[in-house]
Amino acid sequence: MKGKLTLLAAILFCAALLIALLFCAPRAPIAPKEPVAPEPPKITLPFKAGEKFSYEVTFNGLKAGNIDFEYKGRQEDLDLVIVTNRINVLNIFQINSTESIYIDVYTCLPRRVEREVVFFGKQEYIIEEYNQKDGWVNVMQRKDGKINNKLIPQKPPIHNSHSLFFLYPLGLEDKIGSSLDFNLPLEKVNIRVKELRKVASADGEKEVFVLEVSPKKIILELDKEKRVPVRLEMPALWSKLVIRRR
Repeated sequence: MKGKLTLLAAILFCAALLIALLFCAPRAPIAPKEPVAPEPPKITLPFKAGEKFSYEVTFNGLKAGNIDFEYKGRQEDLDLVIVTNRINVLNIFQINSTESIYIDVYTCLPRRVEREVVFFGKQEYIIEEYNQKDGWVNVMQRKDGKINNKLIPQKPPIHNSHSLFFLYPLGLEDKIGSSLDFNLPLEKVNIRVKELRKVASADGEKEVFVLEVSPKKIILELDKEKRVPVRLEMPALWSKLVIRRR
């Protein structure tokens, strides 16, 4: 009997110890759950997948080439735009290039640009990686069998000249006189809304915003409704280069 009592006391002691460990031992505080930030809305470009349009390039009134634009569509969080340039100015300035521009659907900023260029008969392949968070562009250039890398620091947001040309600058108001600064990889430009003008077109009279791009002294006419460029005028070789949508 005495042995049974001793065994029962030991069992009760162990049970009491287990309860104390389970209910009285200090517990690690439960960290509050971080609120989940809502996903920013995706930006819809004013084009349909597969949509194409072309521009004629003239130099002092003489035809000097073409620029073709194609919106390839959206894949996951990137929009793909293809821009092809074929320009020959008096056999002095010759360039054939195809740029594939990958655009972030949340910010409308470039993430990657792949460029194939034939300049005066010499071929180059260039890749630009845009880091919008840390503020740099990494440029990899392959030419004559050699590969060069160049890291360009730039204050974000960083734009690409072609994506800035074809995509209406976000945040730029329609108000006459409003302006914004934009950072290209190697320079800063300012775009100002100069005026609202009526112009004749094949579809009748249209309204366009006239934008000034400084310091490049570029005049850009932007369709008021579709927000796509219809005409661009820029100085070139002591003369004038005009790009007009067909």
